[in-house]
Amino acid sequence: MKLGKETDHCSVLAVVFGGAGLVLWVVPMVSIFVNLAAIHYGGKGRGSGLDALGQVGWSLGVVGFVLTLLRTVYVFAQVLQVGA
Repeated sequence: MKLGKETDHCSVLAVVFGGAGLVLWVVPMVSIFVNLAAIHYGGKGRGSGLDALGQVGWSLGVVGFVLTLLRTVYVFAQVLQVGA
């Protein structure tokens, strides 16, 4: 795989950040930023020669972001329930 354009690099970065975001979804303060980076770079990489890779990175970022939000809401609900 030869990377030619800047958008090709964005596609690869999207997959790297998306995979990291899926692993880090249990650490919300880190995961939010990593997943947002995956979504950003996936969007930029969609129009490149590695279009499918950009789409995969974008999708991983969205899934990781949703998992992070769901976990954060669950933890806050548990804290509020214990405090009541």
